Amino acid sequence: MNHIYQWNKKSSPYNSLNIYAKYLGTLIEKIWGIESTYIYPDTDNYIDIIKEATQEKSTSIIFWHYGVFDPNIKYIEDYSKVVFIYHNITPAKYFWLTNPLSSLRAIGTYIQLLLLPRKANWITVSDFNRICLKPFGFKRIESCPLIPYNVSDRKYSKNTECTLLYVGRIIENKNCINLLLYIKRLAKMYNKTIRFIIVGECTTSNFYKIYFQKVLGELQKIDNLKLEWIANVDTEKLHELYQSCWLYVSTSLHEGLGMPVCEAILHGTPAIYMECGGQESVLNSLGMIPLGNSNKFADKVLELISDENKRNSLLEAQISELKKKDWPKSRAIVSEVYGKYIISD
Repeated sequence: MNHIYQWNKKSSPYNSLNIYAKYLGTLIEKIWGIESTYIYPDTDNYIDIIKEATQEKSTSIIFWHYGVFDPNIKYIEDYSKVVFIYHNITPAKYFWLTNPLSSLRAIGTYIQLLLLPRKANWITVSDFNRICLKPFGFKRIESCPLIPYNVSDRKYSKNTECTLLYVGRIIENKNCINLLLYIKRLAKMYNKTIRFIIVGECTTSNFYKIYFQKVLGELQKIDNLKLEWIANVDTEKLHELYQSCWLYVSTSLHEGLGMPVCEAILHGTPAIYMECGGQESVLNSLGMIPLGNSNKFADKVLELISDENKRNSLLEAQISELKKKDWPKSRAIVSEVYGKYIISD
């Protein structure tokens, strides 16, 4: 192997695909001593790099991180020089009413998958993703669940008052408006102060944003509920929030991996989340609320914030599950799944 490239459509250090790519590159370097080169649409001469790396006689490989329609695939010369890393596609059904453009983008992604060669190589970031990708008929799909381990060396203590945290985009499939409604119900049942922190930008239609802000405004009138909505925080502040809150909460309806939940757990905070596919696949359903019991979400949160022992017990079980997919235990599966491409002829 002469060179390893990692491709992603977005170069933002906060992009979940990019975080995953960097972590994968770190593991590859640990195992095989080969550094990855990261390329993006804003990389100089990136088209020439893709074309050269995918020539028939090339000794390079591109790990192509895929989660949405990517027009740059047209520059691939030989698909045997590419391994697609599948991070999942958010289904079009979540956006029809409020953001039809996102629905069309998802449909375009489905069409692109149908047009790719059936012999293309695929590795999925969770077993759930492998199941989602299988109907497209690709001949070679493997799963390699990894949990990027990005934990601060600094230690922060838990807040004295009950603090709940959500990190992620304010968008339809994240089900954020229902999350607010569950928190509203929780505040009525809990006779102490609740602090609820939301970290994330609203990246969808103005219609959804206005509705979200309206519901948020209603919650701000509740006496025992302190709401904070922060669009962006730096990495260290995010680590502080992960560590200092009591419980991480998510009502997302569709996740390929669910990185924020995993990050919270690895920072010492248990998580409660709605059944959404990839999250329970990675956590073996620990902390999951089935969709059929979604009306019990607030009740489960109340049970946990009222009992520190139950929170600690859930956290211990969730950490144990994630550690199975973390270094050094992940070395064997990374060597097996990625090794065939890195040390091939």
